[in-house]
Amino acid sequence: MIETLKKILWEYLNDKSVKIEPNSVIVSDLGIDSYEFTDIICSLEEEYDIDIEEKDFKKFRTIQDILTYLESHVK
Repeated sequence: MIETLKKILWEYLNDKSVKIEPNSVIVSDLGIDSYEFTDIICSLEEEYDIDIEEKDFKKFRTIQDILTYLESHVK
């Protein structure tokens, strides 16, 4: 699951030298803005055929937050 998430994130990273780790903070460590983050959420929904509600994705701060959510919602 983390490899798929990394693949999606790489499409939005301006600095390709950034390491994507579970404890990476989406905004400050990866430099992803709110528009890009919305696109990432849409990509994850499409990839895993799920709906991620706004109240849930607003809680995502780190890569681990996203992974934890996906692990509990993807069958």
